[in-house]
Amino acid sequence: GQVEVNSLAVAPSRSHLYSSGDDGSLACFKLPDGELVWRCKAFEAERAYDMAYDLGRSRIFCISHLGTLAAVDASSGERVEKWNSPKTDGACLALINEDTIVVGTNHGKLVFVDANAGEVLFEHELGPYQKVSSLAFDKKLNRLFIAIGYSLIVFDVSKRQVVGSLATPDQAISVFHEDSSNTYMVAMTSGVIHRYRIGDENEIQVVDGWVNDATRLFAITTSPDDKHVLTLDANGEVRRWQTKSEVKRSMFATEDT
Repeated sequence: GQVEVNSLAVAPSRSHLYSSGDDGSLACFKLPDGELVWRCKAFEAERAYDMAYDLGRSRIFCISHLGTLAAVDASSGERVEKWNSPKTDGACLALINEDTIVVGTNHGKLVFVDANAGEVLFEHELGPYQKVSSLAFDKKLNRLFIAIGYSLIVFDVSKRQVVGSLATPDQAISVFHEDSSNTYMVAMTSGVIHRYRIGDENEIQVVDGWVNDATRLFAITTSPDDKHVLTLDANGEVRRWQTKSEVKRSMFATEDT
């Protein structure tokens, strides 16, 4: 198996799950039975971190801890590209269109990279000495929702500038954009989870939230069928959540682990 799984990605078809590991490998599993389809070495001597699925070309982009980018064929597991051009430490990434990847670094930068040639298009500094923990992209509004240090940031890609921000009482570690409700789920390291929306003036508004038994969280995402919120905590447990709308909008219940 892989050494310390760092991230997971689900194919848009919901048919396959991809994982990245500290040994530099990527793996593909068939859903829902979890059968291993392939495993490949994306990086020879670097840890494989965050991933993004390129639907147009059926590829998986992955960033290493040194900022190297690799592209792997989603069907065969063959590495088709490897670029060192970002020349910065990588923490997370997102594919914002067929031609552009954005990399978040451990030192507060966004690095926009050509997804075809691997060349840096431009950079934007959000805040020095702050790790960009997670990125979520809203295609309709062309905005990035960013977790960095003890704050959340809204970045307008067209304008290339920050248009909104909100301080958080704890470090935000993982975010994802829920298309159906156009809201953002954010997991805090303390185990607190919040849902946010962005207002007309780009202000970040709290919608609701819940607590994961005060257990440190590592990641938050949606289930393959988009019906539930999934969290991964420090105990190695994956929890599935469902809204208890009949009680209170801000209350959530754990369905299973």
